Amino acid sequence: MLAVNTRSPCSGRTRRVNVGFTMIELLIVVTIIGVFAGAVAYTFGPNSKDRAIQTEARRMHAALSLAAEEAIFLGDELGVELFADGYRFVRWEESDQFFEEQALDDADASEEGNSSEGVELDSDEVEAVQSQEQGKWVAIQADRLLKTYQLPEAMRFFVRVEDVEIDLIEMEEADQADDISQLDDLSDALSDAKEPEIEPAILLLSSGESTSYYIELYYEGENENAYKLRGDIIGQVTMEEPHAEEF
Repeated sequence: MLAVNTRSPCSGRTRRVNVGFTMIELLIVVTIIGVFAGAVAYTFGPNSKDRAIQTEARRMHAALSLAAEEAIFLGDELGVELFADGYRFVRWEESDQFFEEQALDDADASEEGNSSEGVELDSDEVEAVQSQEQGKWVAIQADRLLKTYQLPEAMRFFVRVEDVEIDLIEMEEADQADDISQLDDLSDALSDAKEPEIEPAILLLSSGESTSYYIELYYEGENENAYKLRGDIIGQVTMEEPHAEEF
């Protein structure tokens, strides 16, 4: 701290005026600068990728565990659809049986009109009835944890379901090729447009049963640092982190 001596013109006495910063103030400023520098280094430092993949792996582990529990407690049939760059949770929704009841009513009316002959539904009616009976998978939207997740850039999956390896990139390329081929005739595509069918790779059933699976989450070219998630047939999910010396 600096001190300047000044003399009062009236009293002739010397006053001591303090200017500058005290040592405590300087320490506070240095501490604040250090905190900000540490935060920047934490965010953009060489280990930021490790923290990002750890966060994604733990979030996926928590979401899969919760989905298995909710399937039992809520009596829902849930699933997980996997993509090359993410995944989403889906729910099985039963139909309202409208077309089934309509087809059965028509069949009863025909049988009453001609009881001597059996009534047979045509293929379109049978397909409508079957589709209504089966229901469909729909993506879960309004849920804080069971939703659609997008992986950070360059983060990848290795997936094995029921001991069968799934090539997600090849599946995605095949789906894109199908979409292109279906658009060759634009008028037919517009007239027969349908929502893409959801096919979850992992099933989490209300009975407590689950598809067994093995997932590795890693950055492209860094397979040795993969986080490993395993799900068994009773819905238990475990996570294995890479060894500390591998980072």
